[in-house]
Amino acid sequence: MAKFKIFISKRKNRLTRGLVIKWLALIFIFLFFLSAILKGENDLNDWQKVLGIFGGGLFLLGIVLKFYGMFNYENLKGEFKGFLEFKNDGIFIDEKFYEVTNIKNIEIINEDYKGKLILKSRLDFDNSLSNGVDNLLRFSTINPVENIEVSFQQNEKSELKQALVPLIKYHQLGKISFLKLLDSLNISDYDEIQTFKASINRI
Repeated sequence: MAKFKIFISKRKNRLTRGLVIKWLALIFIFLFFLSAILKGENDLNDWQKVLGIFGGGLFLLGIVLKFYGMFNYENLKGEFKGFLEFKNDGIFIDEKFYEVTNIKNIEIINEDYKGKLILKSRLDFDNSLSNGVDNLLRFSTINPVENIEVSFQQNEKSELKQALVPLIKYHQLGKISFLKLLDSLNISDYDEIQTFKASINRI
């Protein structure tokens, strides 16, 4: 069944474990070097040693957490509400139905999936596995004129291929271009494109 969880983003600025560790480490190291410059002495005093130990220790902790985070999911910044479902004759969004004949154009971005490893900066110590919610369906309707945009979750890579038949129907009705259809289904290999192109005519 071509059915996906709808994700409602709530991008509030909030402190994370990685952010706290990073800034504390930077503050301790900054104070360490500042005190060393101001004192101008070759030998470190006890205060400077404490600053250096805390700063270095926090960075080591961050490195450990970064490795640990490679096997754990990011914090979910939002909530799931309802389902997105692709049908041959239209699209359900949280039980509201949009007939495909009343849709002007469709665009789908589905590069994310649950468990995808997210490349982060060296100083980002938060978890690195995606929840698979950065996928987007966008379309506009004819009457009344509406611009619809909804984020949805994929539990595995290219899970959207479960909606293969409805998406092909949308293409045949001129609602989504062939290139955008290929992008939506993550089809890029030349031979696979040719096979897919031939299969469209049989649906």
